[in-house]
Amino acid sequence: MIYKSSLDNLAKGITTVATILFIVVIYSQLNEYKSTGHLLLLLIIGLLVFVYLFSFSYRPSGYELTNDNLIIHRPLRNIVISRSLIQQVSLLNKGEMGAIMRTFGVGGLFGYFGKFASTKQGFMT
Repeated sequence: MIYKSSLDNLAKGITTVATILFIVVIYSQLNEYKSTGHLLLLLIIGLLVFVYLFSFSYRPSGYELTNDNLIIHRPLRNIVISRSLIQQVSLLNKGEMGAIMRTFGVGGLFGYFGKFASTKQGFMT
């Protein structure tokens, strides 16, 4: 079975605001570069483009459940998890998650993905 992935309202808002912010900052940095020629401004532009494209490329776009695997579809590279490695699947409420901290991941731009830590569930990917 194949399931599509969608953004919640918060992720949609963060993605929209971040996209507008990235465009405004890149436009202003380009204008500043044209007048000053400072190479640091090009580095800032490159970093912003990299972050945006990285987030877009690794966002989950859907899920597929086969007889043997759970496949997380992404534009750049899919993640394949053997069903034999999955010990349990359960729906957790907010109280069971505890405080969550993003350790290396994306928290809203095109979704939520990466490495996270929870005070009650431990480390998560």
